[in-house]
Amino acid sequence: MSDSKGPEVVILGKGKKADHQETHELIKQIQPSSVPAELLDSVFITMADDSRYKVDTKYLDKGIEYSRIEEQCKALGLKGDISLVEVVVDLDAVKQELTAVTSAKLDSLFDEDR
Repeated sequence: MSDSKGPEVVILGKGKKADHQETHELIKQIQPSSVPAELLDSVFITMADDSRYKVDTKYLDKGIEYSRIEEQCKALGLKGDISLVEVVVDLDAVKQELTAVTSAKLDSLFDEDR
């Protein structure tokens, strides 16, 4: 596929709401090693010859794992060296997930029936 380090992986964010700066900053600071399928908006793959492909997220039903990115690309039938993988994260879905998880954690800490 590409050199021994593998292709460059870039995370981008996309959302409909204007208040996603905090969510985007959080993602940048965490530097995730994977993105679950439910948080994917789209994925673009750029080959060494500069050809670029958009991957339908239905083929990424288990999400993206950076350590397996080349293996996942091969499974899609891509041949040749991959130079760049752009993972576009749905910031609306990320914020919704973070809010739900945070609420559940806080609710359990402040449960008055304890």
